[in-house]
Amino acid sequence: MNSERDSIRQMHIAIQAASIARQAWDHMREGRGAPDVRDMLRFREEAEAIAELWEESLEASK
Repeated sequence: MNSERDSIRQMHIAIQAASIARQAWDHMREGRGAPDVRDMLRFREEAEAIAELWEESLEASK
């Protein structure tokens, strides 16, 4: 099931990317300017947590 594993990994990455983009957009929309390195690291941690939750829910539904 390498193809399934690859698809899951691609979706995991897509979820992370979308989450980071949304957090950066919200940050700027709120008037806080462009995110700095600390913001981006926090965004990455939160995005990873969201992607992991998605993956866990996927496994639980099997």
